[in-house]
Amino acid sequence: MKTSDDRETSGESSSLIDGANSPPLPARNRQDLINRMRRLEGQVRGITKMIEDERYCVDILFQISAARAGLQKVGLSILENHTRGCVTSAIKENRGDEMVAELIDVLDRFMK
Repeated sequence: MKTSDDRETSGESSSLIDGANSPPLPARNRQDLINRMRRLEGQVRGITKMIEDERYCVDILFQISAARAGLQKVGLSILENHTRGCVTSAIKENRGDEMVAELIDVLDRFMK
């Protein structure tokens, strides 16, 4: 049996439950997340340019910290949607135990 670490290094999904049947992100939320990710892409390109331009290390570190915080917010938004949608549905369909186990695994990875 593959562990979550094995799946992580092989690129396989670690989902314990078939994600194909999960509800999609709401359109408004999805567009907000896409917009946030595009801003973060620009921010990361800016950090690359700062490194290329040999900017002050502390300024670069502050920008890296800001980008990480932005990714964390995107992740939390997706986690909230997953909990309110997928986990809630699974509990109503008597699949709560396996979904809770998956949620704990996700939280463990997300909080590292």
